[in-house]
Amino acid sequence: MEDRMLKSEEAEKKIRIYAAQLEAEIEQRKMATLALKESEDKYRSIFENSGIAILLTAPDGRIFSANDFACKLFGWTEEEICKLGRNGLADASDPNLPALLHERRQMGHASGELTFIRKCDSKFLAEVSSIIFHDREGNERTSMVIRDLTEQRIAEEALKESELRFRILAESSPVGIFTTDEHGLTNYVNPRWCEISQLSFEESLGYGWLKSTHPDDRENLIRSWQQTSLLGGVSKAEYRFIQPDGTEIWVIGQAVPQKNEQDIITGYIGTITDITERKKMEGELIRSKEKAEESDRLKTAFLQNISHEIRTPLNSIVGFSSLITEPDSSPEDREYYSSIINQS
Repeated sequence: MEDRMLKSEEAEKKIRIYAAQLEAEIEQRKMATLALKESEDKYRSIFENSGIAILLTAPDGRIFSANDFACKLFGWTEEEICKLGRNGLADASDPNLPALLHERRQMGHASGELTFIRKCDSKFLAEVSSIIFHDREGNERTSMVIRDLTEQRIAEEALKESELRFRILAESSPVGIFTTDEHGLTNYVNPRWCEISQLSFEESLGYGWLKSTHPDDRENLIRSWQQTSLLGGVSKAEYRFIQPDGTEIWVIGQAVPQKNEQDIITGYIGTITDITERKKMEGELIRSKEKAEESDRLKTAFLQNISHEIRTPLNSIVGFSSLITEPDSSPEDREYYSSIINQS
């Protein structure tokens, strides 16, 4: 009887343990199911609301689903895209297609550029990435993420054209042109700049341009440029370059900030103009002015001196001329007066 009771208790204990384990396993499966559903919901949300085209495909080119952005990009409905398959969307003449498919087979993933065809038969270049994965049934599946490069290429071409125009203008400009980064470090100078400073392109980069700046102008120029860079303002200064043969070249430098769409300074672009001849003319004008002023001072001093020198004899002439006409003057007096007048 005791043995039976012991066995019954052991069996009951095992049943409780098994029940607890079963309950824990059921709870784990519930959690896993919820996690899977949450993951699938997230995937579905990303798939449906993504700003890029996403296709769920098979390695042989079949398409199972396409998100809304893919439908807008190609101009087809999801059903039409699934019927077309990969061969109906990708340009078969693009040599990148077999290369990308081969890379995906070998590596399990691939990315690159590929030409696609819209419903209106217009072709467009896109950046595509694809991976191989397995679904819950173990079937091999692939995904394709497609980003249209049309606007990017248009922008790139416009940028290239703009840079080419700038380069042509800079290379042929009669003034020195330079550009800097956001910190004010020089990263480009044109040939005319090198000609004025007598520095090579490489020597001019960074703060290298200071090597040709006159020592007397260097400190003020650095301080002014650093303040301008710090405040993001327009810089303007006159200073001198010293060429290897000792020739001093006066220039006027100007620089304005370049800003991006967020109004953040990305660099500076500026010019230097040789004003040596103007400075020479200004110097000559200053010297001429000083010479004229000195001449005027000498003339004034001369006239003052002459005025002083002639005042005394004129007084004698005027005074004795008045006395000589007096009726009561004797002949001796008139003769004396006359001699003083003549002497004066």
